[in-house]
Amino acid sequence: MNIDLRHLRILVAVADAGSIRGAATRLRLAQPSLTRQLHRIESALGSPVFDRTPHGVVPTTSGAETLTMARRVLADLDRMWTGTAAILGQLNAPPARVGGVLGAFTDALVPASEAMGDAPVTSHGDPMVSRLVDLLATGQLDAAVLHEFPGFALRLPPSLATRHLITEPIFVGLDENHPLAQRPELHLADLAPRDWALPRADDGGLHASFHRACADAGFTARVRHWTGDSASVAPLVEAGAVCGLYPTTFVQPGIRALPLTGAPLRRRVLLAWRRDSFVAGRTEEFVAHLFRSYAAIVRRRPAYRAWWARNASHASPGLPS
Repeated sequence: MNIDLRHLRILVAVADAGSIRGAATRLRLAQPSLTRQLHRIESALGSPVFDRTPHGVVPTTSGAETLTMARRVLADLDRMWTGTAAILGQLNAPPARVGGVLGAFTDALVPASEAMGDAPVTSHGDPMVSRLVDLLATGQLDAAVLHEFPGFALRLPPSLATRHLITEPIFVGLDENHPLAQRPELHLADLAPRDWALPRADDGGLHASFHRACADAGFTARVRHWTGDSASVAPLVEAGAVCGLYPTTFVQPGIRALPLTGAPLRRRVLLAWRRDSFVAGRTEEFVAHLFRSYAAIVRRRPAYRAWWARNASHASPGLPS
């Protein structure tokens, strides 16, 4: 295994937290997953970075040297991106670099950014919130749409600012020919006999929220398939094999995305941006453009438009009806 920047950030997070449990919380990872990653990193380095104690972890002698170098590399990288951005800014108008998790607000980022000026816009989609945060922190993105689920609040570096955009439900996707797909909404318990497919990538709490909601509905979900992201679940759903989870504005031929009664699955959608980006100082203008683009998308999505009409008080103010 080759050591990359993500591994260096893991080592620094564990050292700063003083425990694997604390680092897992900061990184929004399950503790067993972080433990496995740390073992692989230490194996690749050839020696332990930390001594495990009943009260947490402490760096070994060689680990302390590794951490010093890791911090230096990360600091140098941050300075490099900052310096590169400054040089490019002197030569010409840099592009507006935006990204986000799957959803309509991410789709709305490009037209909203274009409305802010004449600079070209580049975009980057990613199902992993932690990778988007890394891209923001290192200057590779200017703004991104992130999400968080109950119990998995984001912890962002001070170089980033955030704005809560909306709290929205997660819909369930069914084959459009399935009898349940003809209903305006479903109780989660109606889907207890069904198999499920979920995106494997999850550092925002989707899996935990889903299993908690199923338990509250009185059943344990049978997750039979794992895919790259919510969109790649679509072929299995369309074939009638499984149910899938989707953002409210998801549209795919052959699939009906339906709301769940009581919205047991919700996510907070956030806009995050670098304090030195094109959004800084023009935040209200940018958010207004973003909501206008988002509202145009919502108006073309009958299921979400109907949910909004029934549940406007649950979501963020500012979305036109």
